[in-house]
Amino acid sequence: MNRAEDTAHDGDASRVSYDTHVAYDTDVAHDADVSYDAHVAHDPHASHAPHAEREPTGPALVGRAGEVGELLLMLEDARVRRPGVVLVEGAPGTGRTALLERLARHGRARDMTVLRAQCGAMEQTFALGVIRQLFKAVDHTGLTGRPPSTEWLFGLFEGLLQETTQLAERAPVLMVVDDFHYADLQSAQWIDFLARRLRSAPLLIVLATDRDVPAAHQELTAELALSPLCHTIDLGPLPPAAVAELTVGALGEPADDAFVRQCLHLSGGNPQLLTLLLREFTRGGIAPLAGERARAAEAAARVAEVVVPKWLARYPDDLTVVAGMAALLGDEADIGLLQQLTGLSHRGVSSALTLLERTGLLRADGSRRSVHPVVRAAFSSHLSLAERADIQARAAHLLFTRGVPHERVADLILTSEPTQERWQVGVLRAAATDASARGATDRAISYLRRAAQATPFLPERASMLLELGALESRTDVAASVRHLEEGTQLTADPALRARGVPLLADGLIQCGQAHRAVELLDEQAAETPPDDAEALRRIRGQRAIAAIAAGAADGAAPAAELVGSGPFGGRLDAVSTDAVPPHAVPPGSTSGPTPGPTPGSTSGERALLAAHALHTSLRMGTAAEAVAAAESALHYFDAEREPLWVAVVAIEALRHADRLDAASRWTETVSAFDLGGRPPAMRAVLRAQEAQNRFHQGDLPGARTAADEALRLLPDPHPYGALVASAVLLPLVESGRTQDARRIADDPRWRTVPENWLWPHFLAARAQLGAAEGHIHAALHDLEQCGRLLARYAGDNPGRIAWRSQAAQLHRQQGRPQEAQRLSDEELALARRWGAPITLAKSLRAAALADARSDAPELLEESVLLLEDAGCGLELVRSLIAQGTVLHAAGRTESAREILRRALGLAQAGSAQRAAQEAYHKLLATGARPRRYSQVGPRALTAGQRRVVELAVQGLSNEDIAGRLYVTQRTVEFHLTNAYRKLGISGRTDLARTLRSAVAA
Repeated sequence: MNRAEDTAHDGDASRVSYDTHVAYDTDVAHDADVSYDAHVAHDPHASHAPHAEREPTGPALVGRAGEVGELLLMLEDARVRRPGVVLVEGAPGTGRTALLERLARHGRARDMTVLRAQCGAMEQTFALGVIRQLFKAVDHTGLTGRPPSTEWLFGLFEGLLQETTQLAERAPVLMVVDDFHYADLQSAQWIDFLARRLRSAPLLIVLATDRDVPAAHQELTAELALSPLCHTIDLGPLPPAAVAELTVGALGEPADDAFVRQCLHLSGGNPQLLTLLLREFTRGGIAPLAGERARAAEAAARVAEVVVPKWLARYPDDLTVVAGMAALLGDEADIGLLQQLTGLSHRGVSSALTLLERTGLLRADGSRRSVHPVVRAAFSSHLSLAERADIQARAAHLLFTRGVPHERVADLILTSEPTQERWQVGVLRAAATDASARGATDRAISYLRRAAQATPFLPERASMLLELGALESRTDVAASVRHLEEGTQLTADPALRARGVPLLADGLIQCGQAHRAVELLDEQAAETPPDDAEALRRIRGQRAIAAIAAGAADGAAPAAELVGSGPFGGRLDAVSTDAVPPHAVPPGSTSGPTPGPTPGSTSGERALLAAHALHTSLRMGTAAEAVAAAESALHYFDAEREPLWVAVVAIEALRHADRLDAASRWTETVSAFDLGGRPPAMRAVLRAQEAQNRFHQGDLPGARTAADEALRLLPDPHPYGALVASAVLLPLVESGRTQDARRIADDPRWRTVPENWLWPHFLAARAQLGAAEGHIHAALHDLEQCGRLLARYAGDNPGRIAWRSQAAQLHRQQGRPQEAQRLSDEELALARRWGAPITLAKSLRAAALADARSDAPELLEESVLLLEDAGCGLELVRSLIAQGTVLHAAGRTESAREILRRALGLAQAGSAQRAAQEAYHKLLATGARPRRYSQVGPRALTAGQRRVVELAVQGLSNEDIAGRLYVTQRTVEFHLTNAYRKLGISGRTDLARTLRSAVAA
């Protein structure tokens, strides 16, 4: 008999034709003419070392080095008469066929006779189908359309056993059968017969199978696996390293880690699916970059739609039904639920899920979700949209009757068609409450939005819309306004309106509709009982802020009863502005602030006092009054329960009054609370305030960090964007990064923001950028427009924006001293009236430089003294530069040099490059010749100072350093003293830490 030619096999491989005219019995088997296509080595001395062969590894075998190694070791055992049987088990696409092909090539290279067969689904009914592939000449005369007799089969098996034994005596035999689960029963029985009689024959039988595909010989295969000679290799999903190797090899360039993780996620670690995905990526020109993940997911969906149905077709119909429902229901697809939905038995559902988990199509960790979304979609592709919605709705009701957690039921309701069933509305609202409590705001919003679709006429619609609007105020202000407005209009319940109107007013202010907010709050005040003083105070405080935003603020002080003849006798100084530590309700506290005799002990008083502080600063009251009101509002502020605008407004008033330390302290205090549930826009403003505080204090790196965070939090577009953008621009300009600042200033998002009361901040910052770029006319235009808007919104206080001094400097550069003098005189008068130190210091500097004044040195000296006490580093640098310039012009060169050196050092310490360059050039103009540009920090150290410092950091004493450098101890002390001064430290203990921080920066 002639064995079929050994060929490479795959799923579409052509079957070997059979010669059915040759008689076969046990008497002639030994005399049959057998020819082999196995490779026979002609060199008896050829090396047989296992490592001699270096075959390339195909894509399907990447990550399978361990499995290949196991097979090769068993192959070598068989060659030395230690026979064995190997079951290679794996789901479709895990590389079974490729592994067998690799083994066959190795067997031929090792002078073995290779017998191969490839099974197919249709061949399960072809008697002796596998045997006929392995041995071409087989007598089938005993087959007459009925199962062969036991006697006939036994005779056949004995003959084949003797023939196989003879083959093995000539050369070791490797017998390989792929897709053994499709083998016919008789062939499977013969292989089992052979395996139990191997004894010491040089023979290895390798059977590749999917144990989860039903087979006629399933029990026989299970018994074979228990044989002492049998070894099982389970091909599981590929590890991440193998996925990365395949991805790089297929796409020809390094892949981002995020892209590799997505490939692993999309393919589930299945080599075949991964290979098909990578081919699709190549055809679609998808690069292995994180930014291509969306396109990669689309390509994966196309591949899965083709591949997964073919995989499922290998299994019973019940499995396809269970797979579709499991994919739709996700984690909820437990056995009981699937049994109720499908009508199948408990055993049927359990078996189907087990098969899907073993194949890798579903997770095997207790979750019933498919391996990835594209496979999930492919599972349910045979279902219509109506069928899917019906399954999900039925499943949701079954879970509801079981009493499972609300969010689990709500997730299924979201996937079904909207209905007006009351039980669904109740579940969705309860799920929203649970989701909101754990911080999942987006999930809560999705539940309530679905509930709103189902309750067009239900009485609870108003309260539900108010709940929805309150949650949306954190993420989508426009949607929040729509739902809050509808909710307040639908209800006449005073409690519901008292809860919804403040939220709606705040949303209207954020949307640039402050006039409507004023009208709404006036209506609410008219509806509120006169004896509810606390509610009226909250309304009046918010109304005052809305009026400021609308440009409709009048001269009446919001907190007149607290400032004038109210119950506190007009004393706002009862709360010390230096109280340490400030009282604030700690996170997790269950009690609110304790009322006391001081102003601000109730939430209504705090809202009113915060509004009063801002109103006072904008309407040019006194800085002292604004500070007292702001501190009183903040002292008992409850960051977990009260509107964030109360703190933001009070902090802004402190900033206008130049209380930078207090503003920074309160910003830090409020930010320490968990503000994740507050509107992002208000959180962005709080971070912008921190950036502005740091900027004026001279901490430009800290200002840039806080400003970047504010920009990230800000929704696009938003009326508060003007304030945030100014906080971003100012440190960039002062750091000399004008190109980055210009990109921010020209960002299209600011063009869509309507003009509002915060817009002057952006104009003033853009003017500073224009001046730095040399665009004087554009800068002056921005400043003039800034002044007009400030007057319109009743906020022309130089403590807020000192636009006049900026414009005066530009007019002076343009040769218009009279205009510069007029603007500087106006600002100085306003600053003296306001009484804030930094504002007054800036105005004094502008007045001193506006024109040739005989009292310029005195004005600048006063400016410097004010700024030193106020702790405003950046403005101090500017006043020192101006003072040094004036002194040099007056012939006081030595004094000028000393002052300019100080200005240069302060500017460099705060990373204010623009001011540092100006100070440096002014210093050169005095005839000074500094040996280096840097005056502070490690770069300012001389070579000698650096050598001494490096040895001191190593722990050497002054005496040791002197000996090492061959200098006197006095020289070492001299260098260390100067180094300490330049590094801003007092001794050795801070030396190493300062140097490390400088290197990190």
